[in-house]
Formats: sequence, C-alpha cells, structure tokens
Amino acid sequence: DKIVLDASPSFLFGIGSNFSLKTSAGTFGLRVYAIGRWGQTINYGFYGRIKDSKDKTNGAYVESWTPQNTGASFPRHSEYGSTLSRIHLYALRFVDGSFIKVKEITFSYALPKSWLSTVKIENLEVFATARNMFLFSELKNYDPEQGGGFDFPLQKNIIFGMNVHF
Repeated sequence: DKIVLDASPSFLFGIGSNFSLKTSAGTFGLRVYAIGRWGQTINYGFYGRIKDSKDKTNGAYVESWTPQNTGASFPRHSEYGSTLSRIHLYALRFVDGSFIKVKEITFSYALPKSWLSTVKIENLEVFATARNMFLFSELKNYDPEQGGGFDFPLQKNIIFGMNVHF
C-alpha cells in the first residue's frame, strides 16, 4: 500500500525569538514569531472556482494549456464543459499545502528609567508590530493556515502602540 495524498502534515513547527539591547539611551527590542507546516496535501479552494468551459466569469484565473502555452499546469478548457473535464479539474485541486509564515515581528524602544523619574513614570515603551507580512508558499492569493478554505483573505496588520506604567 502507498499513501498518495496525506492530509496530515509531516512536520509542524513554531519558533519565537526575543532579542533586547540595553544601552544608556534605552532598551531596544525585537520579537519574531513564525509558524509552518510541511508535507500536507490540501484541497485548495481557490482551484474549486475554475470554470471548465470558455466562460471563465466568476472563476479563478489559471494558466490553462493552449498550443502557445504547452507548459501549463492545467488542461485546456473544454468548449462545452464535459463531466470528464470537471473530474480532471477536481483532481487538480489537491496540492501541497506547505508553508512558512512569519506571524509577528515587533520592534520596541523603552526609555531609560533615569529619564522618566522626573515625570513620575515608571516605564514608557513604544512599539511597532507587523502581523502576517511574510508568507512563503507555492499557493498564491491564499492563507494556507486555513487548510484549503478560501473564505477569508490573509489579513496583514501594522500596529503602533505605547505602554506606560505609572
């Protein structure tokens, strides 16, 4: 017996690092958190929107085979859309869902306590956080962390803030 497609990933990981540099001008910080999944086959919902006829409205744009594009990943569109062509397209929806995503990067700066003592502040830190900015995957227009669904796009955020302790 041989397993051709496996929905269980071969390897899952998460890694986080926290770096800080304390100087006389304050404390600088960098926090990074990344996750990943390797060796999982998913049913890629984006390819489920492919039309199998000349009418490509409301369908995904894919590079289909043509005499001018013989190296395409998808078969040519059937002029009339037969059941056989739909079955072939459905089989192409199963793809490698491996990815590495840098979930969060935070840069921070905390003022020295000696500067803050005159204004009766115990600690003041400013920070900037970037979420979901970097994604390494073969899949385009898609958040692979969803495991095949195509309901929500990948949300990217940039957050600025300040922590003040009195």
